[in-house]
Amino acid sequence: MRKWLCSIVAAVLLLTGSQAAFAAGSDSVGKQIILQVNNTEMIVNGTIMDLDASGKVSPIIRQGRTLLPIASVVREFGGTASWDGSERKVEIKLGANHVVLWIDKKQALVNGKSTTLDVAPAVVNGKTMVPLRFVSENTGIKLFWHGKNQVISLFYHENPDSAFWFEGDHVKRISDTRGLYTDGGAFYSVEYPVEWGDPYVIFDEEGLEYDEYSYLTVFYDLDGAMITGQVHSLQPGETMAQFLESTGRVSEEGDLYYGEVVEDVLSSGEEAYFYFYGEDFEDNPGAGLFIAELIVPKGNYVVILQLHGDIEEDFEKFESSSAFRQFFEQLIPSFTFEEGAGAAG
Repeated sequence: MRKWLCSIVAAVLLLTGSQAAFAAGSDSVGKQIILQVNNTEMIVNGTIMDLDASGKVSPIIRQGRTLLPIASVVREFGGTASWDGSERKVEIKLGANHVVLWIDKKQALVNGKSTTLDVAPAVVNGKTMVPLRFVSENTGIKLFWHGKNQVISLFYHENPDSAFWFEGDHVKRISDTRGLYTDGGAFYSVEYPVEWGDPYVIFDEEGLEYDEYSYLTVFYDLDGAMITGQVHSLQPGETMAQFLESTGRVSEEGDLYYGEVVEDVLSSGEEAYFYFYGEDFEDNPGAGLFIAELIVPKGNYVVILQLHGDIEEDFEKFESSSAFRQFFEQLIPSFTFEEGAGAAG
């Protein structure tokens, strides 16, 4: 499961850029935590860390609910979680909320009032595990579940009414088979197959130190293939040629790997570039790395849709995969900018 985290964070580290709404120093930026069932690590504002001090405990599914050791999550959000061994009791305090849970009991206290849980907290392999959704709903933590990969996005801000939320508002169903993602920073939109599950956004706090943009949209991450959306800001006066060179997309001879600007790729008529990169693994014939990118400049930023494939067998099999076909047949043809996009440039 570590591969999932490494692939996401590797992609985050490629960013030179955050959504304009997430500008450095903004009071509206809270904290985001990304978890995955059966994964012992979590991503906290773009940084990987262990979910538990032992490094051996991960979220699990029990009776259709996600249980996990909650202490690290609550501490990262600025709260406290304490354990009373004599009463087998967990107390969680976050903001103005106070939740009390008991091991193997479905009764709980929320701000002094008794309530009932769907599934009781439990001790698993010596670790106290509590139901995540119940805790989140009663402490002001926003939760978004990405069932395809069993990924959980959490977000908390002490002033939720003034905070920007990463999930939910940027996706909608447009048919039984298609969804629409609309980016809140660069104001582009693309369609995606609903069978993939909804895209999720990962915020990279460290990226704010060097760029206005610092987030990654994950559309697909299964079977060695990953499709992401990235937004990079241009420096004042920076040209596309300079951007491509500064991000390593130019050969030593100074030739753009993209070749000429691609004509008639986007129905909107926007200027666009294609980038392809392939690498064979010498120790594993037939395996290799494949990267395809659609790069679209607009105003003072650049949008990049990327398909990244770790090919374990042969390229023809990868070509027939859902990720490969839908990237070229659905995401790219549907790419468009919303009205007003690029106005800042």
